[in-house]
Amino acid sequence: NTFTVDGIVQSDTFGLNGTPFAARNSLPLPFDIVDQLSVEFAPFDVEYSEFTGCLINVVTKAGSNEFSGSAFYTYFDGGLFANSIDGAPLNANEEKRYGATLSGPIIKDRLFFSVGYEEADLTGGNNFGPNGGGFTNEANFVTQEQFDEFARIARDVYGQDVGGYPTALPEGNKRYFGRIDAIINDDHRLEATYQRLEETNIESDFGGQNITGLNSFEDEGTTSDYYSVRLYSDWTDTISTELRVSRAEV
Repeated sequence: NTFTVDGIVQSDTFGLNGTPFAARNSLPLPFDIVDQLSVEFAPFDVEYSEFTGCLINVVTKAGSNEFSGSAFYTYFDGGLFANSIDGAPLNANEEKRYGATLSGPIIKDRLFFSVGYEEADLTGGNNFGPNGGGFTNEANFVTQEQFDEFARIARDVYGQDVGGYPTALPEGNKRYFGRIDAIINDDHRLEATYQRLEETNIESDFGGQNITGLNSFEDEGTTSDYYSVRLYSDWTDTISTELRVSRAEV
């Protein structure tokens, strides 16, 4: 599958992720700047390439002669989470999500802007750990005492701080978006957009039969910047062109 924004490819070009995006964990743009969405199954149009399945294209919001905006905030913490499962303690998830958009004219009937920002601050409860450590799912091959002893030897003998075993793992992202629309004349229109994504996700970098400290976990987030310019032109009643130039830095 592939993912595009205003016709510009933003998919996992190299097949490195578990998502269709170049991002590892996040939608790569603020959700509230999405204006339209199209889904095409195995399209054969010559303008598409490098995928065989589904095309998902997002059309972003453009500015207009009227100012408009939006804002939101959502919160979720341990008070809205179960304390235990079948008597076993449960480390809760915590979530904060907020964002805002604003659009309007710079020069009425000629030049318009649209901007958006969204941020998520998440903490995932880690519910797998050493036996006796108070985890919902406990490892049957190592106890909390054994883990603590291993950490002590690594620190005192080898000078390596493995970190404690975490009960919570942070995850988060920041998403920026900006768009300028220019009406050059009745036959030519120019669009320019910029996106930035900063994301982080701390998770284990080992298999299910291994236990290690936080300092051996990995941050599998990404940082990406997308730049694009699109020129739409009507040359006659029957001939029109669309030119796209884009750059992605991930």
